[in-house]
Amino acid sequence: CRLCGYAMTPRGPVSRKYLYYYCGGKHADPPCPNRGVPENELDEIALRIVLELLDQPEVLSGLADQLRRRLAEGDGERQARLKNAKADAARLGREIARIVAAVRQAGHSQALLEELSGLEERREKAERLAAELEEQAPPPAPEPSVIAVTSEQMAAAVREAKPRQRQLLMRQIVSEIRAERTEAGEVVGELEFDFLGVVGVVKF
Repeated sequence: CRLCGYAMTPRGPVSRKYLYYYCGGKHADPPCPNRGVPENELDEIALRIVLELLDQPEVLSGLADQLRRRLAEGDGERQARLKNAKADAARLGREIARIVAAVRQAGHSQALLEELSGLEERREKAERLAAELEEQAPPPAPEPSVIAVTSEQMAAAVREAKPRQRQLLMRQIVSEIRAERTEAGEVVGELEFDFLGVVGVVKF
């Protein structure tokens, strides 16, 4: 529900011809004033918005560019820590090689063996940290060429699909719809979408 945030559930005759979405907040205190939203009208709005997005890959590419910049800005700390961890592992590797060479030249000594053990433990720790930071890398934003091809394919699939299949395809793109029906009977709200990791909100 656009007014109160409660989930809206469809209710109506078995025929589904006059199905409406009703806000669960109507039984809250105070009750939500949102009126029933016609399912067919909401579905038509969602379909129109999705097809408009898919038919304009340049809009999605622009959002992907914004996402790419946000990811780069927010990923700075992880990248800095990763760089330091890799540098530490490389430095410790050189120290280990030096100790191994000294052992080969001068023979075993308790001090050298203890130093070698400590360096190997620290290098393993640095390598584990680097591996963990690598795994935490955010997924890359899709390239314009990928968006163009995929959006064209999805648009064709949505247009050609039967109602049930179309609904399933729409769910792959539409994350959430927040709607209300005004006193004048107009359906307004926002549609939140996620396509290839590119997210946004469209008002209607």
